[in-house]
Amino acid sequence: MKSMLITGANRGLGFGMIKAILNQPKENVPQIIVAACRKPDEANELQALAAENSNIRILQLESKDLDRYPAFTKEVADIVKDGGLDLLINNAGIGSRFHRIGMVKSDELIETFTVNTVGPIMLTKVNLPLFSFSKEKKIFENIFSK
Repeated sequence: MKSMLITGANRGLGFGMIKAILNQPKENVPQIIVAACRKPDEANELQALAAENSNIRILQLESKDLDRYPAFTKEVADIVKDGGLDLLINNAGIGSRFHRIGMVKSDELIETFTVNTVGPIMLTKVNLPLFSFSKEKKIFENIFSK
């Protein structure tokens, strides 16, 4: 696999997956790992990992900012170039802070639905052209955890 994009890459499962991938035999490690997160400037562990691994490129992505997806995809395209994208892992997600029905707020439900459901679908859609350049089997993975 030549390239992959993973959202929510700065902590938890996303960061853990990148570390696990880097521990694979060299021939199994993608030449390009695009690691997307909300606040790259605050992603200290991810920044340190990228400093040690030249194949990691960190990009900013706020999953609920759907209007920015086309510009984000352009940034990804500039990185992967003609090789296209082989793997997309939609890992970014949020969870509600309220677990009692009496405390649930509609704006938080809408934000959660946008980030966890609409975002991954729209991000996959806008990145589809990058997969057409890939010589590898196309893979899309949606992961939800909190």
